[in-house]
Amino acid sequence: MSLHHYFPRLRWKPAEWEALQELPTQVLTELTPIFDVLDIDWDYDNECYKKSLADYLQDFGLTLQMTWPLNRPVLLDVEKLDKHGNSTIHPLDMCVQDALAHNKHIVPVYSPHYSNNYLQAVRRNSQFGVALKLKASHIAQNQHHIISILSNLSINSAAVDLIIDLEDMGVCTTALIQQVISDCQNLLSQYTWRNFIVSATCYPTSQSGIPLHQIHLHRREEWVLWSNVIASQALQKTPSFSDYPTASAQVTSVNPRFMSQHAAVRYSTDTDWVFVKGTAVKGNGWGQTQQLCQILVPTSYYSGPPYSWGDQYIYDRSQGTNKSGGSKEWRKVAHTHHLTLVIDQLRNFSLSYPAI
Repeated sequence: MSLHHYFPRLRWKPAEWEALQELPTQVLTELTPIFDVLDIDWDYDNECYKKSLADYLQDFGLTLQMTWPLNRPVLLDVEKLDKHGNSTIHPLDMCVQDALAHNKHIVPVYSPHYSNNYLQAVRRNSQFGVALKLKASHIAQNQHHIISILSNLSINSAAVDLIIDLEDMGVCTTALIQQVISDCQNLLSQYTWRNFIVSATCYPTSQSGIPLHQIHLHRREEWVLWSNVIASQALQKTPSFSDYPTASAQVTSVNPRFMSQHAAVRYSTDTDWVFVKGTAVKGNGWGQTQQLCQILVPTSYYSGPPYSWGDQYIYDRSQGTNKSGGSKEWRKVAHTHHLTLVIDQLRNFSLSYPAI
């Protein structure tokens, strides 16, 4: 059986890399993370960045070594640090060099709208190939310019992982499925890609409006889209699945002083994103997560304590035998469960529709 591979889009933050550290090898072998490094945190009081670029990236290689034990490159997108680079040294150079110092390898992610400094950094660091990211709005125009893009990168398409990035999508429609199939057919008919990836998310940009203290479902439209594209059997090479686990594609910077965060247990099933939302953390704390877990655990949505590190954490929290955790812990809970779930889902899907 030929398995579909998973390319989760993960922000380079402690919750995400710690989640990978909790996954068993059999799960890790069937996925390759696409890491998105966010910009340096902003100090709103002093109107400056909280760290220098060097300090911000100083542990990148060591953290990657602890996070990714497999002898296989990861994909890395540093678009949000692009402004900190120049023509001779770029954040991408710093990450790649530090990774190599720790025996880890990077495939840089590039998109045609990135700066020339970024392009030159990609050319300097393409020894393990390049990931070319085309946004949905640019696919039509870029199809005619891919030859020049590959020429600018000084690389053959056979060494390129092509990412069709739909970013935040709404409801999956028949028209959207057909459009993605058409785009895939065009891109596959003209070039031989190392990997071909369709990436999207429907995860809510905000939890505003989600009712409190009950199960709330939000359909995983990105899975509906991808699975329908594959089931059409209209493609000569099946694209790999990619989503943004527990995140929208938008990254917003908000002064923490004005942010009202609610406690929530985020979860997922084969068909839905699952939310059990509590009240504001400010004034109510994270202790309320015990009640939220007690709502989730008895339901058919819950996979059971042995399923993942996150599932065990949820069960223990429902029993009051572990700490209440904070924002980082609950993102880690959601990620360990979801990454495990998608690997299981892809294995099962491969039985009916093997990867081509």
